[in-house]
Amino acid sequence: MNFSLSIVVPVFNEEKRLNKTFSELEEFVKIKRFSSEGMPFSGVKNLEIIFVDDGSTDRTKQIIENLKSELRISLISYRENKGKGYAVRRGMLCAKNDYALTFDADMSTSLEELQKMIPFVEKKYPVIIGTRKVKGAKMIPPQPFFRKKLGEAYTIFANLIMGVWVSDFTCGFKLFSREARDIIFPSAKIDRWSYDAEILYLAKKIVLIFVKFQLYGKTTLTRAFVCVRI
Repeated sequence: MNFSLSIVVPVFNEEKRLNKTFSELEEFVKIKRFSSEGMPFSGVKNLEIIFVDDGSTDRTKQIIENLKSELRISLISYRENKGKGYAVRRGMLCAKNDYALTFDADMSTSLEELQKMIPFVEKKYPVIIGTRKVKGAKMIPPQPFFRKKLGEAYTIFANLIMGVWVSDFTCGFKLFSREARDIIFPSAKIDRWSYDAEILYLAKKIVLIFVKFQLYGKTTLTRAFVCVRI
C-alpha cells in the first residue's frame, strides 16, 4: 500500500536540538528517495514536513528558516507561546496527506520507528501511537526515577478518568489518518498539559464511531487506535 505522509514537528526554544532533528529528517528523505530499490518506508509516495514554532524566544525560527529550503519545509510561526497541544493541533489541521506523523524535536523516538507502524497503516487504522511502556520497549537514555513514576501515576489517573487503557499517553510519536485528523483536532480544546490524553479520548469517543460506519462500513472494529511498541 502506498500512502502520502505529512510530518508535524512542534517546537519551542529548540535551537540546541534542531541539528539532530534536521539530520534525522535528511536521512529519512534520502531513504524515501531510494525507496524503489527496496529500502524501508517504500510505502511513502509523497512527503510534506511542517514545523510549528510555538512562540520561541531563541533562534529556533531563524534556524528553521535558514534550513527549510533544503528539505522543502513549511513553517508555521506565531509570537505568543500557546502550548504544545495548540502547536500539534495547528500542524495537524494544516497537514494535507493521507497520514500525519507528529513527534518531539529532540528525536527521543527515531524516525526509524515509523517502519513498525506501516503494517497498521496497511490495515487502515485511523490512529496509531507509539508506546515506551510495554515489555520489550526501550528508552535511551532511561528516564529519571521521579519522572518515570510521575508518568506512571499520570497514566493510571488518565486511564481511570477517561475509561480507556493506553500504556503511554505522553509518547510524542503518533500517527493519524486524514479522516481521524479532520474529526479529532477541530474538537480538541486543550492547548497545554494533558492535551495528548484529550486526543486519545476523542479517538475513542469520536473516531471509533466514524470508523465503524464510514471508513470500514462494518461494526466489528472494537477500538479506534492501536499501540505500537517502540
